[in-house]
Amino acid sequence: MTHNYDSLFIDGVWAKPSSSQVIQAFSASTEELLGAVPAADETDVDAAVAAARKAFDDPSGWSRWEPERRAAALERFALEIEARAGDIVTRVSGQNGMPVRFGRLTEGMVPAKILRYYADMIRQTKATEVRKSLVFGSTEVRREPLGVVGAIVPWNFPQTLTFFKVAPALAAGCTVVLKPSSETVLDAMVVAEAAEAAGLPPGVLNIVPGSGRTAGARLVSHPDVDK
Repeated sequence: MTHNYDSLFIDGVWAKPSSSQVIQAFSASTEELLGAVPAADETDVDAAVAAARKAFDDPSGWSRWEPERRAAALERFALEIEARAGDIVTRVSGQNGMPVRFGRLTEGMVPAKILRYYADMIRQTKATEVRKSLVFGSTEVRREPLGVVGAIVPWNFPQTLTFFKVAPALAAGCTVVLKPSSETVLDAMVVAEAAEAAGLPPGVLNIVPGSGRTAGARLVSHPDVDK
């Protein structure tokens, strides 16, 4: 069975890519074709960043939500990821050759655990804290979201490393543009499906696979990306 996609996940919807370029995924063991996804170009990255910027700047949006509300959304996301864990493990194994037995303990379990870890953290951590100074007076420490995060992940532990980036960024109130490795793209599309099913607001998480350096170079140099 092959998994073929003709759209990118941008602004909470499956959006038509701006070019006809695709990334084909092949089995690491048999070299058979496993599926294909669109290859995002600079125009697609710009659209994803614009969606993330709009979502972050929304005065009633994600970055302004109270921690409990964001935590609840992260937990819904964790449930949807868990429901797709078997599919994620199979796709990762097919693309990069990770043994399924090992993948179940990493790619299949870690993403949901990380989401819940940061959901708990933001419930327990005050947004503002006043600390007594060593000498005199006091210091106010504020924990505020930074803005739009561009996240580029490698192929070896694609979902574990994705959520090491995505989970804390989302928990903090940032919005994210994710570029998965071109070697492991099919599992990234499952993450998009989970985000959609979890009801993450439009623009909070955008996923733009890229081939070569075009998409990644545009993402890291984009003036509207803060981190």
